[in-house]
Amino acid sequence: VWISPDIDIVTVARQVSVSGEVRVPRAQIELREIPALAVPVSRDVIMVGDTVQSAGPMMNIRSQVRLVLGDSVSFRGFGLSGWPSGNLLAVDEPRQATTATGQLSIRQGKYRAYGQDLTIETGRLIYAGGPIDNPGLDIRAVRQTRDSVTAGLNVSGTLESPEVTVFSEPPMMQSEALAYLLLGRPLSELSQSARRFGIDEARIETEGAWEEASFYAGKYLSPRLYLSYGIGLFDAASLFRIRYMLSRRWTLQAETNYRIERGR
Repeated sequence: VWISPDIDIVTVARQVSVSGEVRVPRAQIELREIPALAVPVSRDVIMVGDTVQSAGPMMNIRSQVRLVLGDSVSFRGFGLSGWPSGNLLAVDEPRQATTATGQLSIRQGKYRAYGQDLTIETGRLIYAGGPIDNPGLDIRAVRQTRDSVTAGLNVSGTLESPEVTVFSEPPMMQSEALAYLLLGRPLSELSQSARRFGIDEARIETEGAWEEASFYAGKYLSPRLYLSYGIGLFDAASLFRIRYMLSRRWTLQAETNYRIERGR
């Protein structure tokens, strides 16, 4: 990281004022994991037996520092790669959370999600005077398929409470859009591919929100007995279902849900 600071610090008694800007004209950032020291301690944590004694009244520090990212800043980590740019003004007041105003954008962005490389057409973090660790989101990530269909995700809301929606161009049902997003092909081709492996049916079901979507594969063990297995596309939930046709009007069905938790 290349850093060019221009900071003024003024101290009067126990009052400290910090102002200026920090320019980052060039940086190459690659993260494989978040260091433990970078994660703040929960407000619910109470320190017991702390023997550190205060040397006196604390300094009251007020700061307004602008961070400016240049055109040669790159980021790669957690499936995301691209060139962030923009600036934000970070404001600190005594005994208050750090706030920020400004905007950061990402250019030539790629995001690896659900086994696919999505192109980030719009990627903005919007700071409107709220906590610096909870910016607003304006993100649009897409995948182009061989059928000239565009499928993707729109992300809005905030970092703590993101709102994600699936879309497609041309518009289609959510399950169909998910098939293009995850598999790059329509549901009809999914079932055709499944039959090559002796599976009678393969489909994507979206009951409620798209995050609850599941992939199902099923097979008739006999003309009356149907067996299917479903797995969540975005969580570890699974469903085992068996259906038996008693008559033309009556069908008996049983199912069980379970979740596999690794490391336990």
